[in-house]
Order: sequence, then C-alpha cells, then structure tokens
Amino acid sequence: MKPIPITAAQHIAKLYGYDQVVVIGRKVGENPDPHGEHVTTYGVDKEHCKVAARIGEFLKYKVMNWAPEPSFPVSTDAAARATGACAQAIEVFEAEGQVKEALEYMREVLLHQEAISVQCDGGEV
Repeated sequence: MKPIPITAAQHIAKLYGYDQVVVIGRKVGENPDPHGEHVTTYGVDKEHCKVAARIGEFLKYKVMNWAPEPSFPVSTDAAARATGACAQAIEVFEAEGQVKEALEYMREVLLHQEAISVQCDGGEV
C-alpha cells in the first residue's frame, strides 16, 4: 500500500476538467496486512488547494473517524521562515529538474494545513 501522489489527483483534474480533486484510497480487512486509508487532495491554484485540503480534512476526521493529528501553534515568524525555506528548496530541486518530486515529498512530510497551503502557493504542482 503506497500513498497516492498529488500528480494522480492533478491528472484527474486535468483529464476531466475539475478545479478540485479529493482521492480516497482504502485497503480494508485484517488480512492482508498492511491495511488502512489514504487521502490525497489537489487544487488548480492556491484557493482551490485550500478548499480541497479542507474537504480532505473533513472526510478524514468527520467521516472516516481518523485519530486527530497533534496540533501545535505556529507563529507568523515561524510560518514565514518555513515558507522561505520551502521556496529555497524548490529552487534547488528546480535546478535539478525535480520540482514535482520535491513538492510530492514536502506534501507528505508537512502535516499542518498552513504548511500544506505553502506548497500550493506556486499554483499547479
């Protein structure tokens, strides 16, 4: 069982003409192991990305009853530094021709919704 990449949701959006896509994958039952659920969201721009992320969060926690992720306060300064660090990382990966891979990795690593929306600031993945 592997996470569904953002590029899969992006492909669906482009192929079928949607602004927002939410993909849910489930592997159910005790056998085979591993089993679980995965949610991937995509928006064509920053605003659509935020909406798709909110829908994904709602489905995970209100419909599928996932355990809440630990929350932590994020200061404006910390968010600004993180945004700058993400921008620098994207520049490095862009120079290497690996922007899509970098964005996929950052999305999987970042848990906080504001951090996810930073990744969406650049528009399309």
